[in-house]
Amino acid sequence: MSFKTNRRQIRVGRVVGTGAFTLLFVGASLPSSVSAAPKASNQAQIALSIGESGENAYDDALAGKWNSLSRVAKRIALSTATLPAQWRPLRDQYHVSSRVSELQAAARSHNKWKAAEAANQVTLFAARLEEPTKPLIPTAITLLDVYGRELQIAVGQNDSGAARKTLGTLDSTWNQVRPRVVGARGTVAAKRFDGALRYAHVARFGSALAKASVSILDEVDVLEKVFTH
Repeated sequence: MSFKTNRRQIRVGRVVGTGAFTLLFVGASLPSSVSAAPKASNQAQIALSIGESGENAYDDALAGKWNSLSRVAKRIALSTATLPAQWRPLRDQYHVSSRVSELQAAARSHNKWKAAEAANQVTLFAARLEEPTKPLIPTAITLLDVYGRELQIAVGQNDSGAARKTLGTLDSTWNQVRPRVVGARGTVAAKRFDGALRYAHVARFGSALAKASVSILDEVDVLEKVFTH
C-alpha cells in the first residue's frame, strides 16, 4: 500500500534553522516555524494516481469486485494513454498499454490472478515513474510491496518457478534498502522483515507460502511507517 501511504502526504516543510524535515499529513496545521515547500511535482502526482489505481485494481481482483475493477481499469487506461511525451518511453518499456488491455480483459472474464498480475505490473510502472521524484517512502520499499504481491500471484497460479525467482528479487531488493531502514531508526522493523523473508524461503510451496506472502505484505506496511512517522 505504498502509493496509498504516499497519497496521505500533503507537503514536506523545512524547519527553519535546523535543516530537518517535517512531514505533514492531511488535517495537520503548518507550524509558524515551518516554511511550506513547493507542492509535489506533476510527475509525482501522476505516478501516485496511477500507482494508487494499480493497488486498488489488485485489491478488487482478489476480492472479485469486477464492476469496481472495470471502473478502475478505465481510469488507468485514460491516465496512462494521456501521459506527457517525456514519460511515454518508460510507459512503453513496461508495456503498460498491453497490461491495461490484459487488466480489462481479465475484469470481463473474472480471471482473478490474470487481473491481479496486470494490476501489479501497472503499479511497478508507477513506482519507476515516481522514483526520480524522491518519494517519502523509498522506491525500494514500494518494490517490496510489488514483489510481495508477485509472490502471492505466483502461488495463486501454482507457478513454483516464478515464486523462486520472485523470492530472489525480494532478497536483492531488501539487501539494497535494509541499511536505509536501519539508518532511519527502523531496526525493529528491519528484523521483522528479515523474519518474514526467512519464513518465505523455508515455507512449503502452496498454502504455507501463500501465508508467507501475506506476512511479507504486512511487514512492508511496517517498513513504510519507519518513513512516515
